[in-house]
Amino acid sequence: MKKLLLLLLFIPLVSCQNDVDEEVINNQSDPFVSIKYASFQYSIGGSYGSQVNFTHKDYQNNNFNYCGCMACNTNSYIVEELYYDKSTSTIKYKILGEESYTLAVYGSKWSCKKYE
Repeated sequence: MKKLLLLLLFIPLVSCQNDVDEEVINNQSDPFVSIKYASFQYSIGGSYGSQVNFTHKDYQNNNFNYCGCMACNTNSYIVEELYYDKSTSTIKYKILGEESYTLAVYGSKWSCKKYE
């Protein structure tokens, strides 16, 4: 009887654990996770290409290991909120002082995608 009682006490503890990285808003799952930075880069001919870096305002002084190339056109943004959906390579961000979010998709041409 003691073994059965211990088993019944243990089952609810196991079933309540949640280790999924997602935010739930209004009981719906949101694929975006909060991140410190995101960097996207693609190159043409080895060194020329384009690069976009997003950094959350609280981490703007950190030395993150961004993507990089010698002669890229580079855009960098310090943002108030920063989220990433790995399954679609989509960034959701809010620039300082703005009211709404911007969504940006970095598809297969972007060979380097780093986020933390």
